[in-house]
Amino acid sequence: MHTEAEGGSFAKGNVSHTARQADSDQTNNADDSDDERTPRTLRDAPARSDRTPAAKKPKQRDSKKRSKSSNKDEDSKKKKRELDAIEKEILAKSEKYQRGLKPTMGDEKPAAIKVRSKKAQPKLEHEKRRREIAILDAARSEMLLTEQAGYLEAEGEMERTYKVTQDQLADSLDINSRAKIFDLKLEEFGPYVMDYTTNGRHLLLGGRKGHLATIDWRSGRLGAEFHVRETIRDVCWLHNENLFAVAQKKYAYIYDHSGAEIHCLQKHVEPTALGFLPFHFLLASTGMTGRLMYQDVTEGRIIGEHKPGYGPNHVLKVNPYNAVVHMGHGNGIVTMWSPRQSQPLAKMLCHKGPVQAMAIDRSGTYMATSGLDGSLKIWDIRNFKSLHEYSTMRPAQSLDISQRGLLAAGWGANVTVWKDALVAKVDAPYMKRLLPATTVSDVRFVPYDDVLGYGHSSGFSSIVIPGAGEPNFDAYVANPFETTKQRQEAEVKQLLDKLAPETIQLDPTFIGRLDPRSRDQRQLELLEEKREQYAKDKADGKYLDSEVKNKMKGRNSSAKRFARKRLNNIMDLKKLNEIESAKKKQLESEAKRRKIPESEKGALGRFYDEKRSTA
Repeated sequence: MHTEAEGGSFAKGNVSHTARQADSDQTNNADDSDDERTPRTLRDAPARSDRTPAAKKPKQRDSKKRSKSSNKDEDSKKKKRELDAIEKEILAKSEKYQRGLKPTMGDEKPAAIKVRSKKAQPKLEHEKRRREIAILDAARSEMLLTEQAGYLEAEGEMERTYKVTQDQLADSLDINSRAKIFDLKLEEFGPYVMDYTTNGRHLLLGGRKGHLATIDWRSGRLGAEFHVRETIRDVCWLHNENLFAVAQKKYAYIYDHSGAEIHCLQKHVEPTALGFLPFHFLLASTGMTGRLMYQDVTEGRIIGEHKPGYGPNHVLKVNPYNAVVHMGHGNGIVTMWSPRQSQPLAKMLCHKGPVQAMAIDRSGTYMATSGLDGSLKIWDIRNFKSLHEYSTMRPAQSLDISQRGLLAAGWGANVTVWKDALVAKVDAPYMKRLLPATTVSDVRFVPYDDVLGYGHSSGFSSIVIPGAGEPNFDAYVANPFETTKQRQEAEVKQLLDKLAPETIQLDPTFIGRLDPRSRDQRQLELLEEKREQYAKDKADGKYLDSEVKNKMKGRNSSAKRFARKRLNNIMDLKKLNEIESAKKKQLESEAKRRKIPESEKGALGRFYDEKRSTA
């Protein structure tokens, strides 16, 4: 009881004391709250040391603000350093996308384009900036490509990758990849030639005895299958899976996805090899006549027709980099053609015997050829030199280069694949497969997939080659998973972006190097060069009279003939003005001639027109 009374009195006294203290605090600080001024118990009353004066609170807030601002500055500097590193990486990656342009980033201004026309200058600057943005976008998108190609690697020194069979490889693959290993037994109509679409989704098969089939090989769905009852020498997809061309016995034909005949190309007589230029919509073919034909599949016109003069041909490949057509001939020569030039762009003596097969990588740098002499050679097209040479037991009948640089060769009953064979000479192949009692006729890598398909005398086979395809695809170029709507839009864009045949050259960047000088300026500079050359020759004594022998008097002397020839060869401004005035007078005289109406000509009018034209 005593303890409780003492406690109660003590509490009561404290309450009164705190109340008086609260009143004094109220006079000193009128901003305190009611709860703080009048606490109900001792526990509610705050200690003296815990109560912060009102004057010190702003200082704590300032320190907090300073710490927060310093943290923000550090974060902003860190982000800026990260952005600078990313920009440097983007600029480094953009070098391979440049076509004579150097992109600028940040506040850097591009170099101004100087032209005479004030209207054309902003348009050219806008077009240049648009191309720079496209280059940077391509470099940025490359940073998002996370997929990497994987190869088959040996674990020990005694292990070899070419000894691994497809059955052993299938045990380590997933279900979808395992389904890509299959064989189609078609023994009645072989041997088969084949082709894949640019996105690698559809397969086109053509049997030598007339069997044709289109397959969506990923899903196993058969598109069209029919028999033409005629010899088939080659097949080729056009711009997408809706149309394909077939080189038959007499002519080349174009069919649609349902197997209906669309066109009979009678200008392509006895074709043996076909090639399609996707950016120009041109179908190229060669055959037993030895001619090279170019036909526009959108308009139906013959764009070019060339005759190399080396006899029948059966080897034709299109360079995917510059769209130049490479032809292999029976004398071992490989010629390169453009549709608008009557002479070949280049000639290369590749083999001592007939060329059997050819393949070109997608960068347009390396070319692989095989000849009847049993050699397989790798060439650098940039300087037309041979890099290294391989040998096969039998001449390779078909060659192909994958997107990642693997080289496949089909010879006899064997299919051999080499890794890094284009850059350096390798001692052993990467992978190989033997199919007994068959003869390989055609080998093709599937785009954007690690699959190799090859046709043979017993049908068609598909095998897995790790690291063959490009793991990251550009949906605007080739989309393996495109829908019908996307395919239709892509077809319209391809037609709108169709290139002219004149753009096909060995160096596709020549379009950006046009001569900015005017015609008159070029003629004046040519005259100056001729005058300088004449002065130099005269100083060297080339035009001395002592060099003219057998001097004769009269107009027909050697000196007179030499002087007339020299004057005729030199084009000066006076002579150019005389030529222009003569042309002008001739045009005026022709315009002054009275045109005779058809009623006055009579029966002999055509002879009268011919006489006037020759007069």
